[in-house]
Amino acid sequence: MKENYPIDDHAPEFLLEQKSSMSLREIMNNESFRMQIRTIDTFLSLARAIAACVGKLHQQHILHLDLRPELIHILSDERTVQLIDSGYAIHRSKHGYIRPSDGIMEAGLPYCAPENTGRMLRTIDERSDLYSLGVIFYEMLTGRLPFLADNPLEWVYMHLAQSPSPLTNHREDLPEGLESIILKLLEKNPDKRYQNIGSLIADLDKVGRSQLTLFIEPELHGRDYEISVLTQAFYSTCFGSTEIVYVAGEAGIGKTSLIDEVFHKIQQSQHFFYITGKFEQISKESPYLPIIQAFRGLMRHLLGERQDQSELWRLKLQEALGNNANVIASIIPEVSLLLGEVPFEEELPANESKKRFIYVFRKFVQALTSKEHPLVLFIDDLQWADDSSLQLIHALLSDPECQYLMFVCAHRHLDTDQSKLPGYETDGSVTEQATVKHIHLSPLSLEQMNQIVVETLNSDAHTAMSLTELLYHKSEGNPFHFKQILLHLQDDDILKYNRDNRCWQWNLGQIIEQEPSYSIHDLMEHRLYRLPNIAQELLFAAACAGSTFDPELINVVVNYGIQDMNTEWSLIEAEGMIVPFESGKYRFTHDSIQKLIYSQIEDDAKQSIHSRIGRCLRENDDGTGENSFEVVNHLNRGSEKITDMQHLLLLIKLNLDAGNRAKTSSAYDVALAYFRKGVELLPADYWESDFELSFELHAQQAECEYLCGNYAKSDQEIAFLLHHARNPVERSRIHIIKIMQFINQGKYLEGTDLGLKSLREHHIFISPNPSNLMLLIESKRIELLLRNKYDKLKHLEEMSDREQITAMNLILAIIPSTFFTNKKVFLLLMCRAIQLTLKYGNTPVSAAVYSAFGMFMGNALGKYDKGYLIGKIGVELSEQYNINSIKSKSYTMFGGVLCQFAGYPQEVDDYLSKALRCGMDSGDYVFASYAIGAHVNSQYPRTSLVELSRTITDYMAVLDTTNDEFVKQNFYLYQQFILALQGMTDAPDSFNSEGFDEEEFLHRIRKEETSSTTFFQYNTYKTQLCYLLGRYEDAIHWAREAERYKIYATHLPHLPECLFYQLLATLSLAESSHSKIRDRSKKKLERDLRHYSKWVKWNPTNYQPRFHLLQAEYARVFRQYFKAEQMYDAAIREAREQDDFQVTSLTGELAASHYWGRGKRKSALFYLQMSVDGYKQWGIPAKVAELEEQLLHWQREEASQTSESPAIRLALSGTERASEYANTQKVTNSLDSVDLAAILKTTEAISNQPTIDAMLAEIMNTIIKYAGASKGALLTGNDDELYIQAYVDAETPAFASPVGMKDSSLLPEGLIRYVFRTHEDVHYYEEEESWLIHNPYIAKHRPGSALCIPVAVHGAMLGVLYLENRLASGVFASDHKAVLLAIASNAILMCVLQGSSEGNPLSPDLVEAGAAVSDHIIEEPLTERELEVLALLAAGLSNKEIADHLIIAIGTVKVHVKNIFAKLKVNRRTKAIAQAKELKLLG
Repeated sequence: MKENYPIDDHAPEFLLEQKSSMSLREIMNNESFRMQIRTIDTFLSLARAIAACVGKLHQQHILHLDLRPELIHILSDERTVQLIDSGYAIHRSKHGYIRPSDGIMEAGLPYCAPENTGRMLRTIDERSDLYSLGVIFYEMLTGRLPFLADNPLEWVYMHLAQSPSPLTNHREDLPEGLESIILKLLEKNPDKRYQNIGSLIADLDKVGRSQLTLFIEPELHGRDYEISVLTQAFYSTCFGSTEIVYVAGEAGIGKTSLIDEVFHKIQQSQHFFYITGKFEQISKESPYLPIIQAFRGLMRHLLGERQDQSELWRLKLQEALGNNANVIASIIPEVSLLLGEVPFEEELPANESKKRFIYVFRKFVQALTSKEHPLVLFIDDLQWADDSSLQLIHALLSDPECQYLMFVCAHRHLDTDQSKLPGYETDGSVTEQATVKHIHLSPLSLEQMNQIVVETLNSDAHTAMSLTELLYHKSEGNPFHFKQILLHLQDDDILKYNRDNRCWQWNLGQIIEQEPSYSIHDLMEHRLYRLPNIAQELLFAAACAGSTFDPELINVVVNYGIQDMNTEWSLIEAEGMIVPFESGKYRFTHDSIQKLIYSQIEDDAKQSIHSRIGRCLRENDDGTGENSFEVVNHLNRGSEKITDMQHLLLLIKLNLDAGNRAKTSSAYDVALAYFRKGVELLPADYWESDFELSFELHAQQAECEYLCGNYAKSDQEIAFLLHHARNPVERSRIHIIKIMQFINQGKYLEGTDLGLKSLREHHIFISPNPSNLMLLIESKRIELLLRNKYDKLKHLEEMSDREQITAMNLILAIIPSTFFTNKKVFLLLMCRAIQLTLKYGNTPVSAAVYSAFGMFMGNALGKYDKGYLIGKIGVELSEQYNINSIKSKSYTMFGGVLCQFAGYPQEVDDYLSKALRCGMDSGDYVFASYAIGAHVNSQYPRTSLVELSRTITDYMAVLDTTNDEFVKQNFYLYQQFILALQGMTDAPDSFNSEGFDEEEFLHRIRKEETSSTTFFQYNTYKTQLCYLLGRYEDAIHWAREAERYKIYATHLPHLPECLFYQLLATLSLAESSHSKIRDRSKKKLERDLRHYSKWVKWNPTNYQPRFHLLQAEYARVFRQYFKAEQMYDAAIREAREQDDFQVTSLTGELAASHYWGRGKRKSALFYLQMSVDGYKQWGIPAKVAELEEQLLHWQREEASQTSESPAIRLALSGTERASEYANTQKVTNSLDSVDLAAILKTTEAISNQPTIDAMLAEIMNTIIKYAGASKGALLTGNDDELYIQAYVDAETPAFASPVGMKDSSLLPEGLIRYVFRTHEDVHYYEEEESWLIHNPYIAKHRPGSALCIPVAVHGAMLGVLYLENRLASGVFASDHKAVLLAIASNAILMCVLQGSSEGNPLSPDLVEAGAAVSDHIIEEPLTERELEVLALLAAGLSNKEIADHLIIAIGTVKVHVKNIFAKLKVNRRTKAIAQAKELKLLG
């Protein structure tokens, strides 16, 4: 790699003298040449050329990374600078710039940027080369390096933690501003350096001018706070947060400029997606228009990526969107270009359609946002937003699964209702998931405005102030207004440019004398009417078209299509009214300009222009429908001009179509506007001449009125439609709308009543309170109808009768309302639906009906074999139709109920996972929530409490979206049950805890229509809890309470589980009862066992182990001991095969009790240990503690208390390990040897320093240099007392240690105590938002970086290491933590081992910590198999029993035992067990 760049006319004389090429190092070493390059003109000439050469590399996305004088060559023949590649240059990859793994050569260390040392949590980029240029320029000007060091460790430390001395210390003749340039290049923090080569060269060009003009860059003034808020929010987004920042202020105050400036600047140094959209003041009535505009731009960008990158995005979006890709592609056409052909989405009821749209759009955004690609979406002019767009923003912000997303929304605060903004709602749903911030831009001050004048007119501040003071109050501190005043003065020749003097001049007296109008309206009007009439006409049409427009379209609209209007457009642009936009379009320079022009147009002229725009757009439509909303919107605005009935009818149909398109996207307020407009345009006689069109428009309006919260208006429209409906099909269409409204409001009974009433019109009569006899007759009838027809169900003809299809849709509409509130009606509905299907053919509804009837056959009739078969047919038929809303219902009923009782656990998981996905994809949140509930219910009898709790927590995030209170309440109950089992509630048998009142919960549930199901679950949990607590009578009581709600629990695994624990409790009581009482209970026990055996018959996989345990207990109670032992073993064997640790735990405990009572103590200990292990896996600590205590009581021998503690080894073990690791690596460069150097210096300090104080000081110096810190401390202590064992700070003299820390004057006391208590690592970086900003020390000193980590060895806490860098942010990378801990732990341990030769006492905590560590040192760890053998030894098993248990040879067991004895330094089993417990190898 070689890059050349010519040197300007100030080329140094030595170019004429030297050989063809010399390195900059050779020139600097040549005394005569060195004096030349130190002259300012020569330096500037070379510096510009070198910088430009580096800039050419950066334009190619290449970093040099090894810039130094040896690699910069001056070519005399070509008068150019050339860069030489040393092999470290890198190209930008798709992940950005990646630091080379082989580091930097030692020769490059003096010029190495801090972030390139590998010691900072920052990536390298172009600014890394700029730092190296700073070092080179410093050396060229002063003849010395800014830092001096003699080894790699020192060099790294200097670059990270030390500031260079001022250049003026070495030479005083530097021109104004040059030193500032060099020091800016040498900033530790890359964000404070120049952001690109261009900015550096611009400032080099200004050297020698006045300070006032040197560093004035085209940036914002007076907005430092606002910039910091936006920047901090962005970096929080980069760490995974979801953020929204509102930027408020009046028109022209600089909201858009501020936001664009901040993010364009960040884009120079960080890769992220920045997309923008803007609401129109003249609404185009297009749903989510700015959001869609923004994402369309992003999709175009992705389409322009390389093929491999585009393919990755395609796969990512395809996985996220699935079959719902068309939901997004219909509004963002570029998605289909990226994905290819996408399937049409399923047509859904409005409410489910909205849920689907929100869900799919969330998935779309989730796919686009990541740690590698944070997304910033800037929405301008939010004050003009429609409700649907605000709701979409709300949905994205409140998405619990969304990360790396930032909204920035600009709005005019005087025109905005803040209470409607996402994040300011009373429910707090946004603030739970996202951070909301608000910035208000105030008018600029006089001084800030004067700075703008200085920049604009290139004048000095004093001269400009007189003009600023005169005009400031006219502009009221608004920068846009102020600039318009300056333009006006220029137009009037009051403000002129003097070419001779190269400056602007003005006459204050003339300004005061003429007193022109300075109102923003007058200024804009002045500019408008300066234009020719043709240009004004073009602008009037453009203002009607929108803030952005196509000039060719406007030419046609104003009938100048044939003529060339380029001259007029250029004139308008030169006047500052418009600016070029993408794809040959223009946009107005500011909203105020468009608003003014639009207000100048007469109403009749507006209508005419809008009509012409609408017709032109429609004529030019390419068939994609991309401009369909805009077409209808313009035609609507000109509708009063329409007199032709055919044109009017066309517009009515266009409004219906536009409303349906908006409704499909869930933009109900936009859709309602189109439906209302269509109804408004309907002539009075259209009910007679075009009934279908009139009915459809009113029906859609009725639905959208409700969806927009206009309930009274919706009811009025529904009554109006029912009055006009001509037949049952049309009335049912309206009834279904009302039924869905009832269900959405939780009024299940009212929805059911209306559905049954509507079905009567279709000759389907179902009583709301059917008798049991009716149920029996209907179920038998369906069984007879289905006999031998299962295989034919999938192949029935399609239903075509319109009335019967309507009846099936009515039945489907009231399935959710009847399932949990009226099981009898639910069954009859299924029976009627199957009858209709068998008679008229299949519909998609039939698939859900088959699954529902299969569920009924299993639950109610106990025929799970047949129920499973017909349910499977329903699943296959739903997959055949491939309609997600139907699949979600079929999968939920089949997987959540039929597979639970007649299938396999894997089937349950698979089908419910698909049910959830289909439910979310289709917006069927009711069945998506049921799928979630069913999945958790299926896990309840077969997973650990930890896994169950984790599953519930994960699903809670989904329930925040589905908002299903029924499932949520059941999950709250689950969580309390888990807490009770874990011993974390107020009492062992209570569900009360902080934030949960059991009585209040039950009182609230009683009011719900679905309370019966919840109460059965509640009583089941109480039954199980009381049994595990040994309260058998209470367990039986709760099981009897559950009986009342049994009919509503037939679909739950809780039903057999409740009976299981009831039987265990009854058998436990029977064992201790008198023989007569036991005999009297025998018949009931046998009856209940027969009942339980039905589940075993249906699903032996799930229920056989439990049944074996019940049989074992029954045999034990009735003195059939041999059979009992057989059944215990059978239960354990099958439970282990199924990985059912719940049954293993229970069986082990009961079997241990049995064997202990029978005198088989060894077996009892074995089974009890098995039970303990099982309960640990289950996650019930109270049972574990109880049984472990029992295990100790049952030990045949008391474990010996004597033990052999291993001698305390030299505390250098950590250092030796780290050193050994370092020596095994191939040292390829100097930076990689830093770890080794630090370790060796630590070893030398321990070996050579005469006192502990000297040793600790030397080790701390090594630590801070290795880490790149400017301050460091080693502390020991506890929550109450803290002792500083070692302290190093360049600005504070050392003091004798140890010393107690009493306050935060030297160190952040609160932070250190936090680490002592939590044992957590804490990192602080200046740019990040952090809870540490509230720490007094951090708030006062604001270090660039801080690190506080616990120092522990073998799990024993020794102390805390605190490090701080005042200058640089992002220091203390985690890669080097291991070496830091090794050094720090040795420092503290040496205090323990050596004491203080000077008589300084060690703190008591330090001695205790050291002793704890020394006791835990074991020279060689035990293998996994040796740990298994050790555990069995502790259980009292012989070598033969261990061999049988582990299925290995006895000789192998003996070898393991010998190794265990050797590693633990013991010679007996009892001593091995005791020593293992001391070392925490055994519980």
